[in-house]
Amino acid sequence: MRKERDVKDAVKKILRQHGIWYCMPHGAGYGLPGIPDFICCQGGRFIGIETKFGGNKLSPHQEQRRAEIIAAGGVWLTVDEKNIGCLAARLGSMT
Repeated sequence: MRKERDVKDAVKKILRQHGIWYCMPHGAGYGLPGIPDFICCQGGRFIGIETKFGGNKLSPHQEQRRAEIIAAGGVWLTVDEKNIGCLAARLGSMT
């Protein structure tokens, strides 16, 4: 993988393989800042997935959305080129 787009493409493939519904909100400046790259639903469970690349960290807005999602009973996953291989196992363990 050479860029964040590659991580996103790998996440899409894994989500499709697991039959997980997802959408990717358009960040055009009108929405709430810090929304994860992927909004997913698996077996009635809300999952937010944020993708990163090259050691990038969550922004303060993303940290806030992460805390809110977890407090509401959802799951937040941060996926990068180093841990993408664990995503399928993590999603499989949630069913």
